[in-house]
Amino acid sequence: MLEIVLGFSNHLIPGDFNEVHPGLRYEQNHVVAAIYYNSLDTVTFALGFVGRTEIAGLPVFGEIGLATGYDYPIIPFGRVGIEFEHVRYFIAPAVTDTQTGIVVGVEMRF
Repeated sequence: MLEIVLGFSNHLIPGDFNEVHPGLRYEQNHVVAAIYYNSLDTVTFALGFVGRTEIAGLPVFGEIGLATGYDYPIIPFGRVGIEFEHVRYFIAPAVTDTQTGIVVGVEMRF
């Protein structure tokens, strides 16, 4: 299914990051492909896998894959979160050359 997405993030590490992420996302048979405007003010292409389960009655998802548009030509990515009909709440690692931390965010789906 093709989705228009609009994400908002908060980086829990020092730095000047873009926190608004419009994009497109396509998912089928647990494979996800996406293009979005990333935290470094560049375009990212991502390809990966998504899984879903229910934990304590909550709809949980996890994604893992590869992405472009960051400090290196291709980097691994991953995120986990809770997914409802038109919104995902997520956490993901935040990694730069000098620090590590967490990104928290929300992604609305249209």
